[in-house]
Amino acid sequence: MSFQNLDLVLKRVINQPGWELQKQYLQILNLWQDVVSPKIAQNSRPHHLTPQVLWIAVSSSVWSQELSLGRYSLLKKLNAHLDFSLTDLRFSAGFWYQNSAMMTEDEKKMILTTHPSQIHADPTILTQIPKGKTPLEAFQNWQESLRRRSQDLPLCPQCHTPTPQGEIDRWQKCYICFTKK
Repeated sequence: MSFQNLDLVLKRVINQPGWELQKQYLQILNLWQDVVSPKIAQNSRPHHLTPQVLWIAVSSSVWSQELSLGRYSLLKKLNAHLDFSLTDLRFSAGFWYQNSAMMTEDEKKMILTTHPSQIHADPTILTQIPKGKTPLEAFQNWQESLRRRSQDLPLCPQCHTPTPQGEIDRWQKCYICFTKK
């Protein structure tokens, strides 16, 4: 028995009856980056395919709503590149973090660094908190280090608390005020 190239074996398996849906899904995966804009590609990825319906993982419910509103134009773009036809697209933020164990370290780092609540401050501020002699003194030291870390942050227009710039850019207010609406 001779050994065969793994690609050849996989092609044979995928070309067997019953693998049509997986072949269609692979086709979508291969063209996703080319069909959608870079911003959409950064915040979404095909998750799975059921007959004629593509389920897409999105980074947040905001992206779910955004893509749902543009569902038919995205569906039209995808169908123009596929040799089969999709009838619908479904979006779920729940799928986004479901497969985090399969993500590369670079993908995980990209998610953390692009999160709207990310604060780009000196990381040593929180690691150099002086120990207090009493619990109250330790709390006050920690509170002071947080105040120093947030002193250069813009203020939320609604509640006037220091807010990461990403939250202001995304919601025009802090996350807490955004969730209260």
